[in-house]
Amino acid sequence: MTLPYMKPLADLAERHAHGTRTRYRCGCRCLACGLANSAYVSTRASLKALGVTDYVVSAELARQHLVDLRKAGVGKRSVSAASGVRHETIAHVASGLKKHIRESTERRIMAVTVEACADGSYVDGRRTDALIDELRGEGFTLRLLSRKLGFKGRTIHFYRRPLITAKNALRVERLHQLLMEDATQALAPVKAGRRGRQPRRADAAADRRVA
Repeated sequence: MTLPYMKPLADLAERHAHGTRTRYRCGCRCLACGLANSAYVSTRASLKALGVTDYVVSAELARQHLVDLRKAGVGKRSVSAASGVRHETIAHVASGLKKHIRESTERRIMAVTVEACADGSYVDGRRTDALIDELRGEGFTLRLLSRKLGFKGRTIHFYRRPLITAKNALRVERLHQLLMEDATQALAPVKAGRRGRQPRRADAAADRRVA
């Protein structure tokens, strides 16, 4: 059954490069896409062994949370920016069009609070700096992190500032969680003799996850 908001697989495939799991799910069976899918399956299995699941669940809890946030003056775009979940997904969940979502998506939506999205709410920037520094230590550049946070500049404009908005602090925390999870799982199978290439492998896995 094709849902009314779903685009044809051929259209979706054209929007994603080879070497991504999305393209694999659209029917491509080239080596690059096959490797991307294998990496995803391996990561899921490793996380499940650690007790971290990502099952498909009802979107009702997330939808009600979005309703509560909207009543408090927090719009869908603010939720998307704070959680890292695509605006289109947020909109479909909020409208009830999307009935099921992954547990990881639910966790990211439920973690968004009114305080985190308040433009006038500022927090100490030292913890955020520490998270950014840890990611830099894993091989991620400021330019790459800026791009993944949705900015166009070569650096992160609030990096090394004493006070930053709670929204930006939450965005960095979510990105840090995603990238570190991907880096840990992607680097696990690498042999000791190839550790010099780990940041590149971690970066490639993170690109597939965050995109």
